[in-house]
Amino acid sequence: PGQKITLENNEHPPVLRVGTYPISAMVKYKTLLEEGEGKTIFHSDTFYFKEPVQSQIAGSIQSSGGPESSILKIFLKNQSDSFKNIRMMLLLPPGMVAENFNGMMGFTLRGNAKKSFEVTVSRGSNWGEDRFPVRLMVEYGEMLKHYSGEIEGAIQFSPSWYSMKYLLHFTVLAVMGLILAGLYFRFYNSRKKGNTNG
Repeated sequence: PGQKITLENNEHPPVLRVGTYPISAMVKYKTLLEEGEGKTIFHSDTFYFKEPVQSQIAGSIQSSGGPESSILKIFLKNQSDSFKNIRMMLLLPPGMVAENFNGMMGFTLRGNAKKSFEVTVSRGSNWGEDRFPVRLMVEYGEMLKHYSGEIEGAIQFSPSWYSMKYLLHFTVLAVMGLILAGLYFRFYNSRKKGNTNG
C-alpha cells in the first residue's frame, strides 16, 4: 500500500511535429494478492511538443453483447469546417480481439460530417468480469501540426442486469426455488389426498 513505481520509455522515436500526442497505460490487477477479483483500468493523458492544440473530432462509444462477444457502436463527428484524414487505434484489454478492426483504421471525415460504425469484439479468456474500459485514439495532421484526442467508453458482455460473477448465486437461487416448489406441491398433494379420503 502506498508504493509508487515510475516507468520510463527510452525507445520512443523523437517527436518532430508540433502538436498534441496521446500517452496511455493499461493496468491489470487483483483486489487481493492471490484470489482477488481481477480488474482492468486505463490511465491516459496527453503531452504536447512546442504548442498544445485541440482535436476537432468528437464522439462516443456504446456497446451491447452476449456472454462471448460484444458489439461496439462508435460515433464520430468532425466539429470543424475542414475535412480530416483521421487515423484511429482501438485499445482493448489483454486477450480481447476486434474482428473487423485490425490494429489501426483510417478514413476521411468531411467538414461537420458524422460517421458511425460497429466493431465486434471477442471476449477471449477475460471471464472474471463483464464490463471493461476501452479507448479509441484519434489522430490527424493539419497545417503541419499533429492533433490527437481520445474517446472513452466501456465494453459490456452479457445484458447489463446480468453478470457472470453472479452465476453461482443465480444457480443456488434456482435450485432452492425448485426444492421449495417441490416441497409445496408434495405438501399440497398430501393434503388433497387427505381431504379426499376423509
